[in-house]
Amino acid sequence: MLHGAGTAVVVALIGGLAWLSLQQYWRSDVSFNADNTLSGPTLAILDTLPEPVRITAFFSDAAPLRQQVALLVERYREHHDITLEFVDPAAEPDILREFGAQQEGEVYMAMAGRRQRLFQLP
Repeated sequence: MLHGAGTAVVVALIGGLAWLSLQQYWRSDVSFNADNTLSGPTLAILDTLPEPVRITAFFSDAAPLRQQVALLVERYREHHDITLEFVDPAAEPDILREFGAQQEGEVYMAMAGRRQRLFQLP
């Protein structure tokens, strides 16, 4: 009888840990030079931003760099209210023209009624 109770406790413990892992988000940067951690000055700038930031990235669904852009922006989203929208330039050419963008890979940031091109990825 003790063997069955011990198994039940282990199963309950594993189930509890699995549930807890879904409730908590934890990220650790184990790169040699903390390459995946935002610097102190970057965090200070994010703290001074008065409004939410909206990032618009012109990438098709199949673009290889799309996931990398999403992961990069996610690091910043942990510290400020930032939204990221992907726009497929072939599917939505009107939005491409509205931004003055020329091609896939362009990324824009908007805040406080102002919009600026951040960069162009190949």
